[in-house]
Amino acid sequence: MHPFNAPIAGALFAPEVVLRHFAVHAFAPIVIATAAGTVTNRLEFGNVTEFSLGRAGALQFYVELPAFLILGLVCGVIAVAFMRAVFWTEDTASLIQRMTGLPRWLRPAVAGLILGAIAVSGIRISLAWGMRRFPPR
Repeated sequence: MHPFNAPIAGALFAPEVVLRHFAVHAFAPIVIATAAGTVTNRLEFGNVTEFSLGRAGALQFYVELPAFLILGLVCGVIAVAFMRAVFWTEDTASLIQRMTGLPRWLRPAVAGLILGAIAVSGIRISLAWGMRRFPPR
């Protein structure tokens, strides 16, 4: 979260999404890493952000508030769908692991192999509007 100048958000994002639980023994190293990253970023690049919102008063808050409320609702629905997809994928992988007898420590390697095969096959995946194929032909 350093490019957005939001180190506290980064410290809360990591345990929630990466570790999927909040624990004091896991939270302290994340806060230290976030603080070190923020200090390093600000020493190297100064107090800049990835983007700016323009001059103060450029946003007409009360006119744009309904759009922000709708955006928040849409993002909430998408977040719920995304997390359900993550849990479904994990449950499916656990089922396949039990059916095949694959050791748990080998799961990341198999996932990497599948992802690598998708990348090498040249299947079109759109990560952003400007990126259509990887590798480019």
